[in-house]
Amino acid sequence: MNFYTGPDVAAGYLPGWEIGTSSVASNGSVTITSLLDSSGGTSSTALLGGTLNEAISANGTITESGPAFSGGTMKMSSNKQLVVGVTSLGNNRLLRIWVKQTGSFSNADLTGPFNYVSSRINSGTSTNWAFEQGTISSGIQTSTSLLYPTGPATPLAPGGPIQTDANGILTYQGSPNWHGIMTPDKKLIFRVNTIGTNNYSFGVISILGQTFSQGDVMGLYTELAIDNSPVWEYSTGFMFPNGVISATTFLDSTGNTSLASGSGTGLTISPSGLICISSNTSTNGFMSYNKNLVVFTSTWQPGGEFAMTLVLPGR
Repeated sequence: MNFYTGPDVAAGYLPGWEIGTSSVASNGSVTITSLLDSSGGTSSTALLGGTLNEAISANGTITESGPAFSGGTMKMSSNKQLVVGVTSLGNNRLLRIWVKQTGSFSNADLTGPFNYVSSRINSGTSTNWAFEQGTISSGIQTSTSLLYPTGPATPLAPGGPIQTDANGILTYQGSPNWHGIMTPDKKLIFRVNTIGTNNYSFGVISILGQTFSQGDVMGLYTELAIDNSPVWEYSTGFMFPNGVISATTFLDSTGNTSLASGSGTGLTISPSGLICISSNTSTNGFMSYNKNLVVFTSTWQPGGEFAMTLVLPGR
């Protein structure tokens, strides 16, 4: 799954999304087996522009060779079921999600009822973020609270049902441009959607029900982020028990390497897994059920630069 950030086409960008399936051979060669993009295209030629190869280091860092993407990097989660990456393609900045397809799935996996929390970010003609909580029951998604950068909003009307095929590829009844992927632990959903002309959305839905403590977010981390300016960021560092986030490496798509850009203070997590950061009060986030991913949205600059950040603890 690829999500392209940036303003609209008139500004020289091509925001949108891609979702597909692929296989990776033992030598790292990638074969795209299916693809759909936000324009309705199904060819991988435009996506790859040639051969794509992946190589992974002992610490889970993935490097990529091929003519399509430039800069950025990818990282595998501690449970080895998820890869998160950032990179550039022309003027656009991409957030990339790979989910390892293992096990089997059915609509019973979405029966619930479950409580969920969700973060999403838009690109194109509308660039903002949203933070939502609600329930999923028999696949029907019901929003109970909704927050935008401008403040609380009326929760969305119930929608769905969300349905899955045997491989965990999801659809949303009544929204033909909504496409998702469920992780093998069946606790996370990554989804893309076209919500209007040249207006696109990427979101992460996490099932609640786990218990968390401050120790769950402490230790080594890898952070990957995108905003709508558009810029991507990649950093590594350490989260201390007092909530201080200290970057030890930092790089963004402009070439900035300032460690201060990747640091912060006052990160706290609630017993249900909700996260806030006092050094940026616009931040709203959560830790996934199995504690292998942190997701939050925030506003990096007053009046703009809406961002989504994915953090891989222990990496």
